[in-house]
Amino acid sequence: MTYRHGPAHRAITRPQPQRAARTGYPAAPAHLVALPIDFTAFCELRYELFLKYARLRLADRGHAEATVRAGLGDLAIIWPHVLSSPCPAEIAWRALKRRISDCERQQQTGPRPARALLGLVYRALPEGQADVAVLRYLLDLTSDQVADLMGSDRAAVAYSLRAAQRRLGEDLGCRLRRPFLSYAADVISRSATPEKCAYAL
Repeated sequence: MTYRHGPAHRAITRPQPQRAARTGYPAAPAHLVALPIDFTAFCELRYELFLKYARLRLADRGHAEATVRAGLGDLAIIWPHVLSSPCPAEIAWRALKRRISDCERQQQTGPRPARALLGLVYRALPEGQADVAVLRYLLDLTSDQVADLMGSDRAAVAYSLRAAQRRLGEDLGCRLRRPFLSYAADVISRSATPEKCAYAL
C-alpha cells in the first residue's frame, strides 16, 4: 500500500481491473488517489491482520499482498459511504473476502496443504463460522479481535464458535492447529509451503 504523507491526506494505490484479468493476479495499482487521513488510519489498524488472513487463504505472499491492497482500494472508492455506514469494519471485511474469492478462482497453482485444509473447513461450515474459526484458532485472535476485524460483535462470534464446535467437535481448535504446526509460521511470514503434509479433520 502506498501512502503520500501530508497534513490532511495520504494516498492509496487504486486497482486496475484490466490488468487483473490479463495476469491472473488481483487488481494492480493504476494511480494514486488522495484520501483523508481517517481512511489510512482505518486501513493501518487492519492491514497486518488482513494480510495474515489472506496469506493463510491463498498460501502465496505476492497474491495476498496484492489482494489486500486491491480490497482496500475498493474501499477507498466508496469511503464516504463506508464512513457513514453503521459498521465500516463489516464493509471492509466483505471487500477483502470478495478479493480473496476472485484470486482463488484465478490462481493456476495446484492444491497446497494450507489451502486444502482451509477448503475442508469452509466446505464443512457456513462461511461466517469458518471465518471465525480460522481467525480464532489459526491466527490466535481473541474473540474481541475477531469481532472487531469482521465488524461483528462478541456474542455473534461466541455463537459461531460454539456452532462450529458442535459441527466439527469440541476439540476443533486443537485439530485445526495441529496440521499447521510445522509450517504455519512460514505461510504467514514468508508464504513458504511444503510439498506434502498429512492431515485429517
